[in-house]
Amino acid sequence: MRKTVKWAAGFALAFALAIGGCDLLQKAREAVSGGAGDTIVKDNPDDTAVWVSFSVRASGWTPTTRLVLSFDKPVAGLTAADITLIDTGGTGIQKGELSVLDDAAQYYALAVSGIGGSGAVGVEVAAPAGYKWLPVEYSSLPAGKAIVHVNALKVAVRLTGVEAGGIAGWIATKALKLQFSILTPYSKALMPISLDGLTAEDITLIDTGGTGIQKGALSDALYYDDYGSPYYHVEGYPNTKYYVLAVSGITKHGLVTVKVAAPAGYFLATDYGSAQVVYGTE
Repeated sequence: MRKTVKWAAGFALAFALAIGGCDLLQKAREAVSGGAGDTIVKDNPDDTAVWVSFSVRASGWTPTTRLVLSFDKPVAGLTAADITLIDTGGTGIQKGELSVLDDAAQYYALAVSGIGGSGAVGVEVAAPAGYKWLPVEYSSLPAGKAIVHVNALKVAVRLTGVEAGGIAGWIATKALKLQFSILTPYSKALMPISLDGLTAEDITLIDTGGTGIQKGALSDALYYDDYGSPYYHVEGYPNTKYYVLAVSGITKHGLVTVKVAAPAGYFLATDYGSAQVVYGTE
């Protein structure tokens, strides 16, 4: 039956082209496509899908708090429900929310929690409608699957900067800027880092100078390097942040010590710093 359809379609198309008839050419096209009501099985039903390759890696610093999925083309519509974690290493990992890291939707971050031990985790991703996964080169895993190693160790972080704004006698200090760093394992240099989960409740102000300072809300802002660009401490990881603690009630200049309690998953090797705050009329 299939050979007969193909032979008839080819004959109709050749005949139409030979005589130049518009009506016959249209009928030939209908014969090739199956006509108005007929259906012909395509040899490759996936020929309209976008073929995409992807890889998965754990966040670069311990403990693992997210898995970063990288695609070689934009992939729209991916959700956390499309991702299955297979805890082959018995790590206790739990899947959280999925977020897009860039405007093109080529990089996604899957939040993870509950990791009680280091080990291997399988990641299986169901392709959204209109997409197909390409096999990973040099991998024995099927397309759409990957294995990553997650880590349960705490990050040793240092509070490396406490800055107080204001101009003595004119503009009072209204905020303290806090910066944190990690000692990199390779270069042994301090590198800025964000502290996921840090809140104002984690911060204690010790009013050494009797300034009357009162603690307010904590916010964060992007950390920029010396060239004015957002600082990435790991490729594909969200921009590194510093933290701004609002303060009020300052009645005189003096020294204030800041002590920070580490959020879950972090160890603070240096947990305190100090700054001179100033009193002002504005």
